[in-house]
Amino acid sequence: MIEYRRFLKACIQVEHTQAIKLKNYIKNNQNTLFGKTHDFRNIDNYQRFANKVPLQEWHEIQGWIDKILNGEKNVLSQEQLLAFEETSGSTSMSKLIPYTQSLRNEFQKGVAAWICSLFISNPEVFNGPSYWSLSPATRIKRKTNHGIPIGMESDNEYFNPFTRFLLSNIWAVSPSISQETAPEIFYLKTLKELLLKDKLALLSIWSPAFLIQLDNFLQKNLPYLLDWLSVTKEGSSKRRNFLNDKLKNKYTWKSLFPSLRMVSCWTHAQAELSLPGLRARLGEVPIQAKGLLATEGITSIPVHPEYDPVLSLRSHFFEFRPVDQQKIFLAHQLKIGGVYETILTTGGGLYRYASGDLVKVTGFFRSNPSLIFIGRTNRRSDLVGEKMSEHHVLLALNFIPNLMLTRINCLFVCPSNNQGSFQYNLFISFKNNDYAHSDLQKVKEVVESGLEENPYYAQALRLGQLKPLKVRPLKEEESFALKEFLKNRNKIKDGDFKMPALFKVGELEEWMNF
Repeated sequence: MIEYRRFLKACIQVEHTQAIKLKNYIKNNQNTLFGKTHDFRNIDNYQRFANKVPLQEWHEIQGWIDKILNGEKNVLSQEQLLAFEETSGSTSMSKLIPYTQSLRNEFQKGVAAWICSLFISNPEVFNGPSYWSLSPATRIKRKTNHGIPIGMESDNEYFNPFTRFLLSNIWAVSPSISQETAPEIFYLKTLKELLLKDKLALLSIWSPAFLIQLDNFLQKNLPYLLDWLSVTKEGSSKRRNFLNDKLKNKYTWKSLFPSLRMVSCWTHAQAELSLPGLRARLGEVPIQAKGLLATEGITSIPVHPEYDPVLSLRSHFFEFRPVDQQKIFLAHQLKIGGVYETILTTGGGLYRYASGDLVKVTGFFRSNPSLIFIGRTNRRSDLVGEKMSEHHVLLALNFIPNLMLTRINCLFVCPSNNQGSFQYNLFISFKNNDYAHSDLQKVKEVVESGLEENPYYAQALRLGQLKPLKVRPLKEEESFALKEFLKNRNKIKDGDFKMPALFKVGELEEWMNF
């Protein structure tokens, strides 16, 4: 509760809280190689910090990371490195992010404020076991040439000691399962432990697609799991009999777990397309919008049921770059309706890192901005001046009726340039390959209508610079293979995968021939 009270106080003192964060970063790291190079000793306010430290894209940070990988000390942070963690939040190639104790503490501050607020607003979700999937592993642990671990030992490290103690009494699934590297075994072990928890109250995941995939695995392996329930001595006989009855008929997760009170997951940007399908599988279970957490840092957390996730301003120092100008704004300067790229300075040694995450300001909790994630800055396409962004595509895809979305398991747009003939392709995969030509035509019409809300795209169509949208159905097995290809190629963790709404020209040529 202490961290939650500190967070509430900080929400009134946004400018002061952020200024103290920056001051401490500069003071603590002035003798690092990065600090000496950028004259940290002579930085005493934000303006001097901005003047001496340019915005950092990943390719500008990579050189500093390479020094650490080569065994150099005191490069970005004065602290000893705990581990590297690989990014896994997009389809770009993974990056190694240095983790220090300070960075871990910053994550823990944000998570602690979120957990406390959840307990205050929904205490019933802690009345039974809960399932926490912060980052399903399914990836082999390894080390750098100089012995630095790549990957944190456990998801438990995202919780501070007190929160970890509280939750340890209500884990629905053993945290050790998250270290299972074989996906099939990971899902099987997770389901076996989950199913036996008759009082399961909370599911906390990241991508809604993860829970959909877990349910797909349950349906696919139902005969095996029913046989297992008939012979296992685990759990109560009452629970096993209950499951044996429910699983033989059409079920929802609410029918399997009557005590389930909430599912916490991403609900914005690409994740919004999965929500109709998730709700159909869950039944009458409320969904909490989870905040924006990336490997590099924690940007927002849910703290009040009437607000979108709010800035985790006690975690890092934040700057914001509008999509239509180069001027930089601080947290206390944001405006409702503004769309910004988040720029992070963290205790792990990232300084003015342009994250590529786009957020929209939807309001203020006290004086702290509430934010929704709307896409990535690097997801853009401009074949003939149409200036298409992932955000535009997501708005268009959301024109599709929810009833139709529940039948779709994969949906994205990809541009093509065929000998000077420019066109956007809408790839769509239906569950069990169950669709008619009229379904494809309906989806095409509503998506094209949505895309034409972008005036540059509409003009390119009128001028004949772009051919009309083309629908290209994917077989269900092809869509699954594509997801696996992207996860493996870019080293994306299984539960963190998000299918982009917009690919760029040539980005999928390795996988399919356009």
